[in-house]
Amino acid sequence: MATYTEMVDMVSDWSNRDTSVLSYSTIKTMINFAADNAYRTLRVPALEFLKTYDAIVIDSTITNNRLAIPSDAIEFIQLRKQSADHVYSDYDIYASKLDIKSFYQDWMDTDQRYFYAREQNDLVVFPDQKAGEIYELLYYRRLPEANARYSVVSGNGHSASNFVDHKSDNTFQQNAYLWKGSTKVNLMNGIKVATNDASYPAEGPNVFTRDPALEDQIFEVTSSNSTTALPTGFYLGKLAANWLRDSNEKVMLYGALAEAFTYLNEPSQAQAYIAKFNQEIESLNDENDSRNWSGGTVSTHFDSHLI
Repeated sequence: MATYTEMVDMVSDWSNRDTSVLSYSTIKTMINFAADNAYRTLRVPALEFLKTYDAIVIDSTITNNRLAIPSDAIEFIQLRKQSADHVYSDYDIYASKLDIKSFYQDWMDTDQRYFYAREQNDLVVFPDQKAGEIYELLYYRRLPEANARYSVVSGNGHSASNFVDHKSDNTFQQNAYLWKGSTKVNLMNGIKVATNDASYPAEGPNVFTRDPALEDQIFEVTSSNSTTALPTGFYLGKLAANWLRDSNEKVMLYGALAEAFTYLNEPSQAQAYIAKFNQEIESLNDENDSRNWSGGTVSTHFDSHLI
């Protein structure tokens, strides 16, 4: 399990280049590129997420058949809705996904029972929504950036303090213990005071020096918005969990090195690490496929009007 600082240092060490040639800021960009490339083909449970929409409220001023697509969505797995009047199940499954032109053809209204399509940043569904229905979208998502930290808000605090122990939008995990510094400069240089330090072991000296954009993530509490839980000072959230960085360092490492050697105009090295990167992605996908086929007899259902 690598921290973001360790990941940057690892890329720097493996590249065998001085920071004057391959700066920390450049490495950060390469790590982001590696993650972008991984999301194109990586399909594993760690990227799955279930989005539950609020219960439908009918509004006569809008078309009641749209669901906003989550901003981190990569690929859809399943769309379903809770249905109190269904005979066999509590859920109705949207088993048919259409192109947008077919969705709006009149004959499709009678040929299928439940179907949906993507239109710009929305999913459009048939039939129209009813008040009180709850929709669930299972999809593959992008993770937060490798250097993302928990937001300094009360919902990310520790339950032993005056914070609650969850964050309502589920952006990150709960209990983001906070660092507090007397000044922004001190905090960036690792001179800090730990809030809830019994629950948050020290990451080491100068832990933040590999993050060029760190200043943008520091939150200042002034006398006007201070509370018992957040007194006046400068705060930085704990490094957020990231499956690629925490559990599959090789994907991030090989992907970042491929981008780094492309940047350094060393095509042979770049190709070598591209091959390693693709091999890791393929191995993880194959492992997941094998896991999906094990544990029982797998069956598939087909709908056809020709039989």
